[in-house]
Amino acid sequence: MNELSSPPQSIRDNFSLSTWLLLGATIQSLLFLLLPTRFSLAPAVLILTYRTADALLMASGLRKNPYLGGVIHGKFTAQIPDRQGGFSKETSNEGICIFMVGARANHPLGMFAPGFKELGDFFRGMVQQLEKNPEESGFLGASSWAGSDRTSSNETTTVIYFRSLSHIHAFAHSPAHRAGLAWWNARIAAIPHVAIMHEVYQNPSAGWENIYINYHLTGLAATTYRAPGEKWVSPVVGARRGGVRSGAGGTGEDGGYGDGPYAHEE
Repeated sequence: MNELSSPPQSIRDNFSLSTWLLLGATIQSLLFLLLPTRFSLAPAVLILTYRTADALLMASGLRKNPYLGGVIHGKFTAQIPDRQGGFSKETSNEGICIFMVGARANHPLGMFAPGFKELGDFFRGMVQQLEKNPEESGFLGASSWAGSDRTSSNETTTVIYFRSLSHIHAFAHSPAHRAGLAWWNARIAAIPHVAIMHEVYQNPSAGWENIYINYHLTGLAATTYRAPGEKWVSPVVGARRGGVRSGAGGTGEDGGYGDGPYAHEE
């Protein structure tokens, strides 16, 4: 149901480019010391040769381009289904509330700074609690990104979609959120390097829009919804003719997209 940042990406983005270059230089120096000179450069040369050849093959069309994986060609949009899992012929026919929450580590260790992991654990617990009963919690899904205005991306932002502002208020008073807030209030003096923020936006029906062209599933389009009968549906519908043409396709009980992940225009 969610698109959250993976640990390998988080670790990669946690360090600056210069740090990774210095790490590579250190490994190369160790190879010079441990291996005969004629072999010490072999790993770097082989890897660089392979990647250059691979890029040229993809650019020339001789090899399948993996960067297109998950891309939906053409123009599409994402629509909020009603509580029965149905879709209207009108765009943004349902109201939606957006809860943006961010965390940043103002520390040389970045995501490995004291308190940052615990903060993430509490947050993941909150999202899992929302996922357990999306009908009652009004939870529509979430997407996360890592990024920063600094050399390392040790800042995360998560966008959580709710059906209404009252659902956000209920989330704020839920046991999972209260537990996280209690931990934060008890630890804030000891971890001044950990920063958090949130923004809330209430959007009435016909007051929001999303359009994707040749894009992968992201943002609202990456969410799924539990319809009656424990069936999961995607919000993606075709938009090539400037309007919503049909409802989203069904998915498997486990959240997988199965045979028909997206809606098709009529």
